[in-house]
Amino acid sequence: MSKLKVLGTAILCFSIIAALAILPGCKEPEVIVETVTETVTETVVETVEVEAEEEGPSEDYAITVWKFGGTRIERNYGATKTAAWNEANPDMMAEWVENDWSARSELVVTSFETGNLPDVIIVDTQSIPDFAAMGAIQSFSDLAPEMVSEWEDKFVPETFDLGWYQDKFYGFSTYVDIATFLGYSTEIVRKAGLVNDEGDAVGPETWDELIEYCEVLQAEGFGAIALSLTGIATDMNMIEGIAYANGGRWLDEDGNVAVSGPGFVDAVQLYADLAPYALPGAVESNYRDNAVQFFNGQAGLYPALSWVGVFNTELQIPPDFAYNLTTFPVNPNPSGNFEPASGIMTGTFCPMITTNAKNVEAALAYVDYWTQDEQVIGWNGSVQFGRVPTALVCWSSADIERFWPDLKERYDEGTLFKGVLPMPAFPGLNESYEYFGTALQEVVLGVSDAQTAMDKFADEVKEILGQ
Repeated sequence: MSKLKVLGTAILCFSIIAALAILPGCKEPEVIVETVTETVTETVVETVEVEAEEEGPSEDYAITVWKFGGTRIERNYGATKTAAWNEANPDMMAEWVENDWSARSELVVTSFETGNLPDVIIVDTQSIPDFAAMGAIQSFSDLAPEMVSEWEDKFVPETFDLGWYQDKFYGFSTYVDIATFLGYSTEIVRKAGLVNDEGDAVGPETWDELIEYCEVLQAEGFGAIALSLTGIATDMNMIEGIAYANGGRWLDEDGNVAVSGPGFVDAVQLYADLAPYALPGAVESNYRDNAVQFFNGQAGLYPALSWVGVFNTELQIPPDFAYNLTTFPVNPNPSGNFEPASGIMTGTFCPMITTNAKNVEAALAYVDYWTQDEQVIGWNGSVQFGRVPTALVCWSSADIERFWPDLKERYDEGTLFKGVLPMPAFPGLNESYEYFGTALQEVVLGVSDAQTAMDKFADEVKEILGQ
């Protein structure tokens, strides 16, 4: 087995209690980032299940804000900061409403069709093209170009660029999530004999080694890999990251559909090769189900985004569970037709102003509030640990050195975001994910071979895009 430089190591010290709370005195996980290509972190847990009201703002509020998804800590932080906003701005008070992450596309679309969107939605930058193309959100370039210029000076350029669509700016995000990573239980991997010369558990570096790890884990009586095979966006982001690292792309430089190319086809085939080692029910299991399985010790390996450690505060994790987080193994000979990416990223705390906004002036002021140092600083690790911050003030803070010393070093070197591309974003993407999930499942279940399934999928995407 090859030795692997580990992106992150975390020791969980959380006890199981009701309401997914943390016992007093337990510490956040320590994450040590070493030299791999792109970022460590930990991010979205999309668990909010508060129904959005359709009546619009009450008389007490100037605007209504819909927040989709986020960790418990992030949601509480947003609500607390909004309460502070309301106290300071009684004439522009904002109503904070939480919604389930998985419902964001459907709820935005149906609410837009009935004219019931709130003034502000906080979603992901990946949804910008879809929402802009349907006319559901307004461009800040049109509403307040001077604000865009001011905001641009406050954020990491690569992350600020995620908010642009067709030469107009629709929103910044206070942090980014990056794909794709691999979590592995150090205890299970070590017991299976997958160690270096010092006897320490190490992870696989290549696709072939990943398959070999699964074979060994299964042969030693362990659950090998917790694999997500649904068609929801987060599960698709994982395989997208693998495909992009293999030189695949959704679209080529001219906007033509490219998912039937070898970069994507071979990534889908990898999932099919991993399927025999997956825990039962993989077709119905999403990333969150897999997190529960992984942290319960049911599997040695867990493909994920950079947000793994956020589950520490969200799930009932056994105490002293030790795991490592590394970049997902790569194909040493990328087969795709494009330059392999170091990662792909999206921002998921992105305030946008809708075209149904009743009070644009108050909405603009509220969105601007989230660019201020006092608000964005919470993502440097001091409040929400485990997410890659985008605000420059976070990277110059003392806390960033304490929570992310290696990330800070790579940021200062200019290598942190090098080679990391935006997650795919174009009108029709959310609809395309459903077909992608079907194609993936057909290959995994043996209904179709990878090339045939992806050829069919490419035709479906072309139809969605009108090509």
